Amino acid sequence: MSIRKKLFSGFIFILLLTLVVAFIGWNQITSVNATYKSLMDDRVNKIIQVKEVKYLTASEAKNVRGYLITGDEHHLQSYQEDRKRFEELKGALQQSVKQGQGVVLLNEIIGLETEYDKVVQEIISYKKINDVKTYSRLVQEKCVPQANKMAEAAQKLEDYQKEQLDASILSTGETVSQVKRTIELVTLAALLLGCLIALFMGRLISNPIVVVMNSLKRIAAGDMTMADLEVKSKDELGQMALSFNTMKSNLRGLLFKINKSAEQVALSSKNVYIGSEIAVAAAQQVTTAVQEISSSAGHQMNSMEESKRAMAESADGLQRIAESSAIAADSSTKH
Repeated sequence: MSIRKKLFSGFIFILLLTLVVAFIGWNQITSVNATYKSLMDDRVNKIIQVKEVKYLTASEAKNVRGYLITGDEHHLQSYQEDRKRFEELKGALQQSVKQGQGVVLLNEIIGLETEYDKVVQEIISYKKINDVKTYSRLVQEKCVPQANKMAEAAQKLEDYQKEQLDASILSTGETVSQVKRTIELVTLAALLLGCLIALFMGRLISNPIVVVMNSLKRIAAGDMTMADLEVKSKDELGQMALSFNTMKSNLRGLLFKINKSAEQVALSSKNVYIGSEIAVAAAQQVTTAVQEISSSAGHQMNSMEESKRAMAESADGLQRIAESSAIAADSSTKH
């Protein structure tokens, strides 16, 4: 695998690691958000339903009072509508409130409302026969206390649901903190792993280069004794190491040839030196002989000069004799 492919693979791995971290974070946040939304919707819906139950209990009491005061059947109709709506809410709350104190409070409200309806029906029966004293007594002794108990129970259920909402918010906050810590840990682990991968890739690339550089320094210093570099890969670095080994082998061969030629040159120089010494000795002998010949020639020149002077003197003597003879001849002729 080439260096480019190794670097690209490392980049892809780190990118995938980043995507995994992002996906984990997104998944955790989405899960928390969905849980929080579902929890909030459930708690808020329960609180709204409990508030409506609380309102219906007050509305039932108001309609009963209105009927007793005015005798208008419209109030009884409204009372029945309130009870019908209460039954619907009762079923919805029984489906959603299934554990804890909420179930106890809800059952208490349902029981109180049932008892309240019985009292109301009894009061209505006395109202219809216009027994004011009896239904007034029932209102004071049973209806009002029962309505107050219903209102108190509804308020307790509302407070309980609010406490549950606060607890859910707190729990969700803790979950968010835990998710945040998880994301931080995963991110930190991803960063460490990314750094390790980057360090590994850096050493994978730089170590062979450092080895080649150190070997080149040794060659530059004249050391050719190191072993061949180990080729561990077939990428550009492996090819560089292989080329270095080839270069070193060629340099060794070249140096061997240079050393061989130097030895031959040294041997030839030695032979030339010996020959030159012989030539110098012969030249010295020739010089000595020439000097001896020159000395002999000098003596001969001196002898020749002396002979020349003697011959010149002889010639002068002969000339004087000839002149004397000529004079003598002239004198003889005249006589």
